[in-house]
Amino acid sequence: MGNQTPSKWVSRPPLLRARAALGVARVGSDIFAVGGFTDERVWPDTEARHATGDLDWHEVKKIPQARANHATAVVAGLIYAIGGIRSNDKSLDSVEVYDPVSGHWTNGPRLPERRNSASAAGLGGLLYLVGGFIPSGPDSGTTTDSVLVHDPAGNGWTALSPMPTPREKFRLVALEDHLYALGGFSADEQSMSSVERYDPARDQWSAVHDMQESRILACVVATKIGHRPVIVAVAGTEAKDGVPIGSRRTTEIYDPAMDRWSLLDVLLPKPRGSVDGTVEQEGTVVIVGGVTTPHADGSRAFVSDVDALDLEHSGAEFE
Repeated sequence: MGNQTPSKWVSRPPLLRARAALGVARVGSDIFAVGGFTDERVWPDTEARHATGDLDWHEVKKIPQARANHATAVVAGLIYAIGGIRSNDKSLDSVEVYDPVSGHWTNGPRLPERRNSASAAGLGGLLYLVGGFIPSGPDSGTTTDSVLVHDPAGNGWTALSPMPTPREKFRLVALEDHLYALGGFSADEQSMSSVERYDPARDQWSAVHDMQESRILACVVATKIGHRPVIVAVAGTEAKDGVPIGSRRTTEIYDPAMDRWSLLDVLLPKPRGSVDGTVEQEGTVVIVGGVTTPHADGSRAFVSDVDALDLEHSGAEFE
């Protein structure tokens, strides 16, 4: 792959509404963007577009409870929007489920406690919810290491072995038979580059190689380059002692066979944090929405940008 000319990020049609801290999911041949916020409010907007062909976004049924910093995952063709915050910054314990076939939202299994900034993934027909922030008062709470699983054939949530590292505003992704928790915000308010892998068959966590850069709320997807399964991490925010330092334009790729991250030369058109994304097709990652790093005066720009990168021609090299 090293002899190929690196590709660039290519602009796709933007979201109808700019927003950050949204959830993005792909079901079949369609991509969905759920919720999110701007400085004005938390939004219930749900938009959809085709993964290929006509890439313009259109509105579908709004999620009943507007939410941001929620966990989003797909199991058995259904999109789960889990927890998050509503317009008064109050955390939610509700779960809502969208069926793209019927076009309707229904209530899912309520969480044991209110939780925001967690991450979720579907694997083996089960829904996993990991980490996040559990409030204990108006201005207090805990960055958690807890792991919950829900079987759609049953009811409620079951606790599993906790992550080694409590984290919030991170990403959880399923690759082959494992889950990976990447980056995020630590309990001592630092952005993290660490990555931990969960084996559901053994209910065990282990550390794998750190990302090359720390990332809060990056776009993280699992896909393939050729026949090689990989994880891709794009953009996200760096922070120190709770203060955002800047958002990133970089992309890095994890090869589980080598336990190695490769930082690509290609850069996003603009730095973005609080983003999400998915794959348009195998080997092409798409990043959706986000927000720029706050300026000196505290202002920031929420973006509707959608950009795609063909990883087959990204310059990534595997030995």
